[in-house]
Amino acid sequence: MTSVSASPAREADLSDVLRLIGMGSRSAFATLYDQMAPIVYGIAWSLLADPAVAERATEEVFLALWREAPRRERDHQDAAQWVVSITHRTVARHRS
Repeated sequence: MTSVSASPAREADLSDVLRLIGMGSRSAFATLYDQMAPIVYGIAWSLLADPAVAERATEEVFLALWREAPRRERDHQDAAQWVVSITHRTVARHRS
């Protein structure tokens, strides 16, 4: 599994962004996309080795993040790892 480490301040910011997304904030979603899209796409591309499939997987990840953010438990897993775990689940569906 890919490791994503974030500084405590960045992690807090990302958790706050996810909380706002959970409340329906589109600007927070844009912030999340700007921060995490390169990481999500990089993971997808490295595991799928096909840019077009990696792009589709990245889109699906962000749709899942939008849908699942309201149900995310903040104390369950740090925010960056939560994003990466959704990325890995999505990529796995594309590999099978």
